[in-house]
Amino acid sequence: MRRREFLIFVCGAIWWPHPVLAQQASKVYHLALFHPSSPPSESRTRYAALLQKLGQLGYVEGQNLRVDVFSGEGHPEQYAEVANYIVSLKPDAIFTSSAYTLRNFKSATKSIPIIGVTADPVAFGIVLGVVQASAWVFAGFAPG
Repeated sequence: MRRREFLIFVCGAIWWPHPVLAQQASKVYHLALFHPSSPPSESRTRYAALLQKLGQLGYVEGQNLRVDVFSGEGHPEQYAEVANYIVSLKPDAIFTSSAYTLRNFKSATKSIPIIGVTADPVAFGIVLGVVQASAWVFAGFAPG
């Protein structure tokens, strides 16, 4: 499977509740999770449902999925630096949950897919429109 297919599965794990069977991949995919304020140990708990769904889709941490968890620890002035560091690791995809961190990742890379959940990605200037998302930035609406 290629990175694009992996990214589709990550997005599907978030938005589609029905199970999908994944092909067995020989590659180990690298997913970077970034939370703007929670420490990495708490962030892993916050993303437990995502990781569980990825497991159901055939992407199992420790087998064909490597997951690195990062935190801005509530310091917005450090988001750009952390984003650049994460991009330097060249993960297959980056997942974050803040408009501010989405902007930092969007500035840091044009090649690594970024998946983000925020209140309004259009209003925050992350994407031009829901239908016109960038080729590498997938931003969904968070309920609320």
